[in-house]
Amino acid sequence: MKKLNYSLGIVILLLMFSLTLVSASYLPHKQNTELNFSVTSNFATSCELTTINSPTGIILIEQTDTSTGTFSFNIGSGNFSNLGTYCMNIVCTDGDKVTSGQECREVTLNGNEPASSGVVVVFSLIFIAIISFGIVYFIKALGHVIQFEMDIIDTAIMMSTYFAMWFFYYFAQTYMGNPLINNILEIAIDIGAITHVFLALVGFLISFIMTNLKFKQKARITY
Repeated sequence: MKKLNYSLGIVILLLMFSLTLVSASYLPHKQNTELNFSVTSNFATSCELTTINSPTGIILIEQTDTSTGTFSFNIGSGNFSNLGTYCMNIVCTDGDKVTSGQECREVTLNGNEPASSGVVVVFSLIFIAIISFGIVYFIKALGHVIQFEMDIIDTAIMMSTYFAMWFFYYFAQTYMGNPLINNILEIAIDIGAITHVFLALVGFLISFIMTNLKFKQKARITY
């Protein structure tokens, strides 16, 4: 019952992410990468990127481009270190008339729009299923190790569970773009490297050696 309650608690926690993951309001931009963009104006001869409204405050830029019609700007990657909405404040002039506007981007972990709630729910359910199976089978495999009965099938199943976590981590990095989910998967991978790879291989080798020793001892006694 405790295991069931624990698993349900994790499910509820992960499903709560779906309430906070909504589609980006603006074009997505990858965290910690530079941004190149252009604006157009039918009258201006110069445009200046003055400041950026970032999630942590105002960033002073003061970058000017003089051209006709199209004005280009380049913003360094260090200005996009936090997740959230960034709005670039731009002022254009022809020497007499002045107009202003904004160019906004939604900075995400992977440069893609956040996953929809449905994707998060399905992902979370499958993730919980794999984690639960991995824990249950690990306990079962420990019993096999204690009895020196850990075989190649047990080892293959445990290692397959571990590599499934790597697949989900890649999926999360590419499509989910949620740092909290990534952190949970990184912890699961770190623990799994010990429980489902290292200990699985050690348990198999110990069982293999002890089984052969018992077989040889039995053969000697029989002889």
